[in-house]
Amino acid sequence: MEAFFLGISTGWYCLASCGIYLLPFLFGEETRSKQNLFLVVLFMTGRLLVYLLLGIVTGGAGYFITENYSPLFFRISPFINLGIGLILLCGGIFRFFPSVKLCQIVKKGYKPALNALMFGVFAGLSVCPPLIAAIAGAFQSHSFYHGLLYFLFFYIGTSVYFLPLFGIKLLPDKTSTLQYIARIVMIIMALYFFEHALVVFFAYHQPMHNL
Repeated sequence: MEAFFLGISTGWYCLASCGIYLLPFLFGEETRSKQNLFLVVLFMTGRLLVYLLLGIVTGGAGYFITENYSPLFFRISPFINLGIGLILLCGGIFRFFPSVKLCQIVKKGYKPALNALMFGVFAGLSVCPPLIAAIAGAFQSHSFYHGLLYFLFFYIGTSVYFLPLFGIKLLPDKTSTLQYIARIVMIIMALYFFEHALVVFFAYHQPMHNL
């Protein structure tokens, strides 16, 4: 139950972190309420898959995880931000310029379902205080099985805060206005994630000089 209560107590942080890009994505899609439910389910599935994998790894890898896990995440975090930014940019920009050939190409390859799943994977991999706490808890279990269970209950606890996302498309019908605003926000957020990816990448890979 420790993992579940950890998820309950920190899930608001997870929602705030993911909501920055997930809400514009959901509002910006031309979907009905049932299709929106499917996108949210895919997002949650992506998070679940990553958390289960983390539970197995952190529960059984012992000392190696303590020494290498956090640096590994910080090394890949720029690429996570870059991936989020690319999905947001593609989703926001091709609908504004449908006649542009490049946007037509992007539209053909743009799959909302796949993007929702990838958002879930990126969310699960994003470094944040709740994730670090869950890694520490699963690590202390010293077991693949118990580590998996730890992250499963942590996932269930945090998921409580994501339940309102299932009702987004049930809001009063302001579809066209919300979609227009959401797509602008997606483009702005894409630029933010690109900038953040560059800052983190160069900050982490900057050579240390002796004074």
